[in-house]
Amino acid sequence: MERALSLAWSSMVHMTDGFFARLPNILVAIATLTAFVFGARLARKLVLNLCKRTRLDETLCHALGTIMIFFVNLLGALVAATIVFPSFSPGNLVAGLGITSVAVGFAFKDILENFFAGILLLWQKPFRIGDEIRTNGFEGTVEDIDIRSTRMKTSDGELVVVPNGAMLSSPIVVLTGFAERRVKMTVAAPAGKSTDEMRQLILDVLRKSEFVQKEPEPLVYQTSLGSSLDIFFWANSRSSSLQRAIDEVASSIQRVVSSKPTVEQSPESKPEITESKSDGKRVAA
Repeated sequence: MERALSLAWSSMVHMTDGFFARLPNILVAIATLTAFVFGARLARKLVLNLCKRTRLDETLCHALGTIMIFFVNLLGALVAATIVFPSFSPGNLVAGLGITSVAVGFAFKDILENFFAGILLLWQKPFRIGDEIRTNGFEGTVEDIDIRSTRMKTSDGELVVVPNGAMLSSPIVVLTGFAERRVKMTVAAPAGKSTDEMRQLILDVLRKSEFVQKEPEPLVYQTSLGSSLDIFFWANSRSSSLQRAIDEVASSIQRVVSSKPTVEQSPESKPEITESKSDGKRVAA
């Protein structure tokens, strides 16, 4: 019993001596870590100020600031550990975590992929909040872009959340990438009307319509044999404005030529939505 107590007392004395021997190093390590913590905050402010000057996206600025804080604090922790334990080496830590880091990398593969994809999207800005886009089989208005995902509101009022990794690896059709989109219609000339007469009537309708852009000016061509005419005009690229333009033009043409035009749909469009065949889209891959 006495021997056990003696061993315990000796261990406590040895630990106490070791603590006091390392106390200066511990105090220096605490001061160093504190300096790195304040340095991380200062570095974050510098990153945010630099982002504002370069007019980067606000979400991207905060993400870069968070990354800066993480790496500066990690560096401070490694320096503090080296001060307290001189035999400690960051290289040995990295080597010891080799297998573990591989396992963690596979476990967080999707998260890291979406994270870096979000940074690239916010940096490159192929589209912005409020743009109408089509990607991964979905079409809607961009409501929000964050580091992990992009949120879209469809024309049916549904919320679609698309991971940024999928956004970056798939083609993105920006429907409102330009101010106008081109619409193509086909109308058959009714009996008793020549194609030249039809062309003039349709051009009069297009020039009087408030929804049809004056520049580029509308065109009417006979591109196939028979009495059919192809109509081309430009309208506002917003889906709501485009639908109003198509409806107004089609109704007006039907009244003057007694033949309802056919609007050609793009293959990606929903069947229930009358879509235009547009040359005014921006595609980002």
